[in-house]
Amino acid sequence: MEREFFNPSGAMKSIPRGYSHAIRVKNPASFVFIAGQGPLDENMKVIGAGDIEAQARATFRNLKRHLELAGAAFKDVVKMTIYLLDIANHQWPVRNVRAEFIDVHNPPVSTMVEVRKLAIEGMMVEIDCIALVA
Repeated sequence: MEREFFNPSGAMKSIPRGYSHAIRVKNPASFVFIAGQGPLDENMKVIGAGDIEAQARATFRNLKRHLELAGAAFKDVVKMTIYLLDIANHQWPVRNVRAEFIDVHNPPVSTMVEVRKLAIEGMMVEIDCIALVA
């Protein structure tokens, strides 16, 4: 499976922000869709209450666990959507944690949005993603 990452000249520089503008994937074998994950343990208790960095790290660990179970890894993620309660104050802590998990030289396409509320009280971040594996 071949991937091409596109960040055209004249467009905003996306790599320092942790995402690519576009990715073309040739001949993918399998899609893996990961539902929105948050900073929850197996008992639906929020991990890192009130701490966006701790919540982001727990969320990425949950994503990693799901990706691995499906035979994928963060290197296979081509699309990520990040939902935040407070984008002004939380986007950079989340981006910094994301950089610990993804390929920062060829990051997935990504959308980050602020939402009014998430599914579980106390969650400050939720992330879903799509991966392609050969």
